[in-house]
Amino acid sequence: MSVIRVTSDDPRLEAFSNLRDRDLRSRGQLIAEGRWLVHRLVECEYSNTQVLTTPRFADEFAEFAKRGDLFVADNATLSAVAGFDFHRGVIASSDRPALPDLHAALSCAKPGGRVVVLPDTGNAENLGAIFRTAAAMGVETVLLGERCCDEFSRRVLRVSMGAVFQLRLTRSSCITDDLTALGELGYTLVAMVVDPASMDLAEFRPSGPTALMFGCEATGLDESLIEQADIRVTIPMADNVDSLNLAASAAIALWATRSS
Repeated sequence: MSVIRVTSDDPRLEAFSNLRDRDLRSRGQLIAEGRWLVHRLVECEYSNTQVLTTPRFADEFAEFAKRGDLFVADNATLSAVAGFDFHRGVIASSDRPALPDLHAALSCAKPGGRVVVLPDTGNAENLGAIFRTAAAMGVETVLLGERCCDEFSRRVLRVSMGAVFQLRLTRSSCITDDLTALGELGYTLVAMVVDPASMDLAEFRPSGPTALMFGCEATGLDESLIEQADIRVTIPMADNVDSLNLAASAAIALWATRSS
């Protein structure tokens, strides 16, 4: 491949325009913004990866230029192509990877580990933060429900700081069936709930494969999913606080169960 000097009217930059998430998803494309995130993306070697950078950062992607197209342009060109003031200096595009089904994802995971289950996380910042925490706490597999927001949206990628590329993601077509499958595979299904009558997280000691379920930001887990759980666990809070942010709750729970 090569290093290619370009201007804003170059048709080869089409992949970097029209960056609305719904358009990217419909095209099967993802966009990474900023040098650190782009470095993590190019390490994945996803198909059709292209990098557009200012001259300031071009040398950092010299190795990538040996196998992919590295476009170099000034800041004004990056902003003109992206359609907004872009100050991060580097942007990359690639095809979205196909997500494995649950069984395929688990077949590559270490035995006895944890799975994070997110049936309907609707906020991209929460999803990205959970991905970042999950990777830091040694989680390999994340099961996304049918109503979960886009795992490869630009904001999710930014907030995750590229952790999304480290995880083995799988998206369910029927979350109740996949929870049943996890149970049949020996996973303890744990519903994280706001309920003082449930087990205190400090007392919960996973002894084998564990699937931690976290509900949506507004209403928590659906009662039907809670009923599928083997155990209900809660994070105790002060009397004058009714709940925690979803990403914060997940961080606390994943840290507390990290030795499993």
